[in-house]
Amino acid sequence: MNGIILVATRQQHCLADEKPSIQYIKRHGKVHKRKSSTILRSNSYDVLFLVETEPKNVWRVPAQRKIIEENNPVFKAMFSQDIWAPRGQISVSDVDGRGFENLIKFLHFEPVDLRSVHTAVATLHASQQYLCSELTECCVDYLGKNLTISNVLKVLQHVLLYCPSGCRPNYEAPDPTPALTSDPTAPPLESFTPVIQDGSSVCSLLVKKCLDFIDKNASILLNSEEFEDLDRAAVELITKRDTLILFDELEVFDALKSWAICECKRQNRESTPADQRNVLGDLLWTIRYLAMSSEQFMKGPVTSQLLLPEEQEQLINLFLNSSSHYSDLIEVDASYLRRKRNYQDGVKQGKKGRFRKNSDKNKDGSFECEKRTTDSPYVEKFFVFLALIFE
Repeated sequence: MNGIILVATRQQHCLADEKPSIQYIKRHGKVHKRKSSTILRSNSYDVLFLVETEPKNVWRVPAQRKIIEENNPVFKAMFSQDIWAPRGQISVSDVDGRGFENLIKFLHFEPVDLRSVHTAVATLHASQQYLCSELTECCVDYLGKNLTISNVLKVLQHVLLYCPSGCRPNYEAPDPTPALTSDPTAPPLESFTPVIQDGSSVCSLLVKKCLDFIDKNASILLNSEEFEDLDRAAVELITKRDTLILFDELEVFDALKSWAICECKRQNRESTPADQRNVLGDLLWTIRYLAMSSEQFMKGPVTSQLLLPEEQEQLINLFLNSSSHYSDLIEVDASYLRRKRNYQDGVKQGKKGRFRKNSDKNKDGSFECEKRTTDSPYVEKFFVFLALIFE
């Protein structure tokens, strides 16, 4: 990363499952970097930010106005009206205290020590709010190196929310103006046009890393509580992927049904099939119904009643007529509904583990699985019988 020094240091006293901390230091043509390392520890500051993290909980962050004004376009706009009193206090909201402090440290050429995914995500938010693309690079670098099963969905959700619109499909751009309150007020951010490096490219790389990681662990992640907590656009981004490594398409259906039940609760609605269908909307057609076996189709979509009877009829007709690519009722092309993902032969192991391992974990994190059974002739006959009933 241009202009950034990366120094990785492992904390000797950290817990076994913790990641090594990484320090990031801003580098500049002017020699501020080492000389300014004591600014925030002394009484030489002339601005005090009060970051409101919770009600009655304030994080104090001192700073030197000249340094942050020279190194950041948002603060330059804020201080453009020369009416700030010495050691003026400025209230800040909508960012995390530790994340904002890391931003101020970075602008003062202090080492920024990222020791957890939580802190890196909070710092990423602050860097985006204050248009500090170099610090965004640092956060993206740290997060990309520390993705795990337990945090990848949360990281994906946050990077989609915080990063520029270039890497956030189906998201509306957030208001880039930080929530600041003080007397007197700063000029609006729209009043100037900063020349900064667009952070969308590095954020796009992190989104890609998250999605690649999700592909390899889709069977576990789709069945997790973290998936149920995702917002709609993140769910759509995942369930549209062809590269998910799964046992079968029923896993996607089950994941979306679980997500719909939670979404109904979040919206204070009942969780009837009609309500679940309503909150799913177009997500219902990210499922590859025609890639299911007839047994899976009966067990999932038909039993759940998420599909209307006429939609079930159309799908059954498409099942029985594999050469057909169009349905009068279903807007999605049948070729998409037939498109298979990266299905792996295996045996399901209850709700928490989707695969039974034949061997140890492969180098890429995937598992070899035992071969599953195919549909019984009885199920196929029953499927044809259903089609006759619909006719």
